[in-house]
Amino acid sequence: MDRVSRYQLFLMGAMYTHVLSIKYLHTQVIGSAKQSAWLAYPLTYLLVLLPLALFSGILRKNPEQTLLNALSTQFPRASKGVVFFYLCFFLYILARDLETLTHIINTYLLPMTPLIIIASLIIALAILSARSGLQTIGRMTEVFFPVFVIIILITPVVLAPQMQVRFLSPIWDESLYPLLRGVWLTLGYLGEIIIIPLIVIGSHYSVKQVASSLLFSVFLSEAFMVMTILILGPELTGHLLEPSLELVRLIRISDFLDRFDLPIVAIWLPCVILKISLTLYAASRAFHFLFPAIDYRVIPTYLGIFGLSFTMWFYDNPLQILSLNEWWPAAIVFVGFLLPLLLRFVIRREAKQEEMV
Repeated sequence: MDRVSRYQLFLMGAMYTHVLSIKYLHTQVIGSAKQSAWLAYPLTYLLVLLPLALFSGILRKNPEQTLLNALSTQFPRASKGVVFFYLCFFLYILARDLETLTHIINTYLLPMTPLIIIASLIIALAILSARSGLQTIGRMTEVFFPVFVIIILITPVVLAPQMQVRFLSPIWDESLYPLLRGVWLTLGYLGEIIIIPLIVIGSHYSVKQVASSLLFSVFLSEAFMVMTILILGPELTGHLLEPSLELVRLIRISDFLDRFDLPIVAIWLPCVILKISLTLYAASRAFHFLFPAIDYRVIPTYLGIFGLSFTMWFYDNPLQILSLNEWWPAAIVFVGFLLPLLLRFVIRREAKQEEMV
């Protein structure tokens, strides 16, 4: 099993939950909760801590195994059914992210290139990364994601003259329901942090570390959301499909650099490809657990081709992602909350029975 450093794990967790949340999620959350949308991230963060703690209880008993392998030890009969749910979970994330990135490249960079060509190139890179292992993905994350973080932190400084604090008031102008809906939508992206305990061994998993990684992701997303509200306003942002792109277009550093969006995209694209690679790696591990007789080295290729075919068939346009974001948190609740709760309940029940014997 691949081992990664704690720093790499920290970066991968933050990157995984952040790089695509700024794409469509902010439009929906701000459109619902308006100027109170920034409250959605802290509330969702507190919710996601629960599944991270639940997974920790299982991994502590299996320090040299990932959660997928630990399930076979704790639940030899039901483990394959549970892992199948996680496999479907990963495959949907793979298809959604591939669809998102494909249409971004097709719309803004390569409008004359067929979608299938763009998607094939992306999935080919993801397959190579997934086959190389978790260490390779971690090392590439160390290269690209810190640069992207620096860009995010510099952007508010550059756009500060265009910010208007009045857009943040009055707080609680809307009822409680729009904010709760924003929390629900945000859960669909922050909840994907549960991929970390599924791919690292128990001795490398720490609730405190993963929680800090998620907190860093929340900080970055929160900064971007507040900046969006302060510059574009909640009313306008709620009607924009891609407010992040509009923000980037406003960046101008003197007269000679008025296309700052290109270098930003040049750093953002590898981060998204790494997210897709990490998802494909997790899906490949789950598939190998279900079918151990198949050589792992060929599984990323098969699943990558399947994910490509599923994406081309399932999505007609990227607008479908907005509607699917409404129900996706329900899947997070199932695989991140209900399944771990059930597993912990069964473990405690078996432990009590052993004590009685």
